[in-house]
Parts: sequence; C-alpha cells; structure tokens
Amino acid sequence: MWAFPSILLLSIQIHSSSIYQYVWSWTINNDFSLEFGHFIDPLTSIMSVLITTVGILVLIYSDNYMSHDQGYLRFFAIQKKYYSAI
Repeated sequence: MWAFPSILLLSIQIHSSSIYQYVWSWTINNDFSLEFGHFIDPLTSIMSVLITTVGILVLIYSDNYMSHDQGYLRFFAIQKKYYSAI
C-alpha cells in the first residue's frame, strides 16, 4: 500500500524532469511573496522508495520478533503512529 505511490513517483521521474506543484502563496507586499508547494525531483523519489522499503521490512521483521510478547499490540500501535508521522 505505501510502496505503490513511491514507485509510481520514481517511474515518472525516470521518464521526465522534476515536478513542481504550486499549493499556496502568501503575499506580504508587491515586492515580496512566499510560495508553498511540492517539488519532487529524482533524488526525492529515490529516497521515498528507500524509506518506504526499509519501513516495510522493519514492520515485517518486528511482527515475527514480537509475535509472542505481551506488549505486541501496544508496540505496533506506537510503531504505526511513528511511521505515519514520517
């Protein structure tokens, strides 16, 4: 589920250039404004695939490691909150 968007972004980056999506602008005066958005380049795509892959591997390993522990549910609740924050 998590890996699909990361791999999709990586495949788009291989065949095209960087992606910039403009989201919001805050204009203080006519001479100065701040623009907020998303900039996705090949390095960003590779890092998102790497982080997603490592996160999934840690979840699979820790599932087998913690399967007989009494704090199994609490551990996974905290771990999933951590990964969603990343």
